[in-house]
Amino acid sequence: MNCIIRTGKIEDAKGILDIENFVVSEGEYFIAISEVLEETTLQKQREWIKSKLENEKATLIVAEINDEVVG
Repeated sequence: MNCIIRTGKIEDAKGILDIENFVVSEGEYFIAISEVLEETTLQKQREWIKSKLENEKATLIVAEINDEVVG
């Protein structure tokens, strides 16, 4: 199993959102964040990724295994 570290792309929006929701759902210390994530739609996630990609001072990195974003 190979893990690829690469620059994120707009197509990663669902995978990133799924990971964020999973992490927040596991922790009792993420209450405020979970309320924000509940309001995050796939479109908002795409817009957030686009803003990072267009910002020369920002970096978005994802980990991918078998064509699936895992981190």
